[in-house]
Amino acid sequence: ALLYLCGRELGWSRRVSLAAGLVFGALTQALQISQDLFSEPGVACGTALLMVGMLRWRAGRPSGPWLVGSGLGVGLLFRSDSAILLGVGLLLLPAVVPWRRLLAERRAWVGLVLPILPVLAWTAWYSLRRDGTLVPAVYGGTFTTPLLEGLHGLLLSHGRSLLVYNPFLLLAVPGAIALWRRDRAATALLVVLVVVRPLFFARWNAWGGGVNWGPRFLMPSVGPLSLLAVYAASRVGRLRAGLRVPAALVVAGLVVVGGVVSVASVWVWAGASWKWREYRPPGLEGQALREFSAERRNGYIYSFSNSAIAFN
Repeated sequence: ALLYLCGRELGWSRRVSLAAGLVFGALTQALQISQDLFSEPGVACGTALLMVGMLRWRAGRPSGPWLVGSGLGVGLLFRSDSAILLGVGLLLLPAVVPWRRLLAERRAWVGLVLPILPVLAWTAWYSLRRDGTLVPAVYGGTFTTPLLEGLHGLLLSHGRSLLVYNPFLLLAVPGAIALWRRDRAATALLVVLVVVRPLFFARWNAWGGGVNWGPRFLMPSVGPLSLLAVYAASRVGRLRAGLRVPAALVVAGLVVVGGVVSVASVWVWAGASWKWREYRPPGLEGQALREFSAERRNGYIYSFSNSAIAFN
């Protein structure tokens, strides 16, 4: 629903705006991960609220700043790192709303800040009760993975790549180029909200996200990418005659492939492939067991034949 509103604020037709929401819900990893008790769907909701709010603020609607503040608050409520990952989007506010308006609209800043304050209060209270500190503690992990290794895993590996688990979103690349020509501020906002996540989580020691479907930490990026991908698909009819049919076939092919991946994600429990990965043959011990486990884990992440998609 929020992606539909984003499309309408961007001036798209109802049909194209609705397609953005349907792609997000049916052709991406959001379909599966929304069934698990992870925090990323909540962060994705906060990201969508932020996008709607920024676009409405630009249009001069009073609800814009409140939605931006609500998006930041919702994201922070689910994951404390949203203060950074969604806060980066807020840095683009002057590119979306002119400085003159930002300085003149004092009520807008009230609407931006007020939704965040109760979230900060709740988070500080909860952290104090749980960890004895007002600032949320980082849970069991470190930023020790080499950057290029993490980026390769999140973006290119067969078993955890964002684009392997969300093939329709390949269209986001031409979609970003096309939208940039029409609306640079909105394109910059969508792209920044996407790019910042792999750069942040590539160095996390568990960059794959654990027992989950696809790159869990990148799931909030799927919303902005769905908007860009659907915009690319909507421009097929405006291509030159010789390009329309091939482009339409590519879009149709990605819909089919994305549908197969989505069906696989809910046909079999996502944790089943992880249990298969952790299988230990009876009687295997020592170095032989370590080599077997390393080979199986490597295949699970870096080969398609042993990935969760193929298993399901």
